[in-house]
Amino acid sequence: MSRDSAGSSDQERLRAQVAETRGRLGDTVAELAAKTDVKAQAQAKAAEAKAQAQVKAAEATAQARHVASAAAERGRRHPGPLIAAGAVVVLLAVVLGKRCGRG
Repeated sequence: MSRDSAGSSDQERLRAQVAETRGRLGDTVAELAAKTDVKAQAQAKAAEAKAQAQVKAAEATAQARHVASAAAERGRRHPGPLIAAGAVVVLLAVVLGKRCGRG
């Protein structure tokens, strides 16, 4: 191997190392810039919290619909307790209406 061939091989290897180091340095700078961007971090956390709240709201809505549907079905199958509860509400309204009317 001649001296020029070995020297050019070393130069190519050094250039490759420099290019790799520049790439890593650029990534590091980008990561540091992201860490110092408080506004972007706050927006990201807010977006994450909003997404979690939407998921929980959807789950709660689905559960409420299920409970309401089950209650309605029980009311259709056994209307007696529902009618009794309605009568109690009407009776309470009448009694409270008379008491408030006297005062």
